[in-house]
Amino acid sequence: MCSKSLPSMSPDHGASSHSLAQAVDATAQPLQALLFQREQARSRIAELRAEEARALQALAETSEAELRYAQQNPASAAKIMRITINQMRSREAAQKDERDSCLASLNEELASTNKVFDKIQSRIARAFKKYATLYLDEPCDVAFLRQPELPGKRGPQIKAPHAAFFPVVSGQTRPSAQALSDAQRSFVDLAFRMAVVDVWHQLTERTVTMVVETPEGAVDIAYMQRVATMIRTFGDQGHTLVITTNLNNDIFLPEIMAKWPKNERTAHILNLIEEGNPRPVQIAQKGRFSSIIRLVGSHPRAT
Repeated sequence: MCSKSLPSMSPDHGASSHSLAQAVDATAQPLQALLFQREQARSRIAELRAEEARALQALAETSEAELRYAQQNPASAAKIMRITINQMRSREAAQKDERDSCLASLNEELASTNKVFDKIQSRIARAFKKYATLYLDEPCDVAFLRQPELPGKRGPQIKAPHAAFFPVVSGQTRPSAQALSDAQRSFVDLAFRMAVVDVWHQLTERTVTMVVETPEGAVDIAYMQRVATMIRTFGDQGHTLVITTNLNNDIFLPEIMAKWPKNERTAHILNLIEEGNPRPVQIAQKGRFSSIIRLVGSHPRAT
């Protein structure tokens, strides 16, 4: 089933998908540029600190050489060496001033970039709380790691990038996937994806097509209406949702279609029992499937 009327297949279907991909790529470029700019700034700061350490080491070695020379040579020779050392110290001071100026500029640039990320992060957290709460019926939040705690590089010894945030359910931080049930893991993940798209939609006013495969499969009857509400809320922004269902109950499909006027609902359903190539066991149960689909037309419309 689909949140938009199913059009007849046409040759330019692939072209529209390609255009959507291009639009998403174009929107992602500014964020990628910010990431690259931040990493450049951090790298340059590290290089300047290493250069400072080398300069201090060279100064210490020069001072030691000066002392040895003064002990082994006449005063006149020591004076020449002292003049040379003073000149080196003057050049060192000038280089330190230049370094400090560059470091201040880079820190300002890094702070500006982090401010943009903090704002996006805050928006994602608000959107995540909205979608996760719609499903779980419990207070939900998301905790992000602080900048020093983020993984610095990839590899077996480093946590995966998605470990940069943790779901918080009813005030309890869930620090690992094992702290959530299978259904909670599935829908926390879906809620976070919806939150990211939600923020992207706010910034660009563009929409996406999302495929959600058998979302009712992981939950019991008590949560099916909440799952449908969560998905409908996301679709209300104008996104296209392609949702598959196994028709293993008479609750989920009527609920997911409840946003449409009753006379428009069948136009958004692709019944593979009728259009596909069902197996004999499915054909034998066609009456039960048909009874669920009939409920779609009579189900009250969601407000």
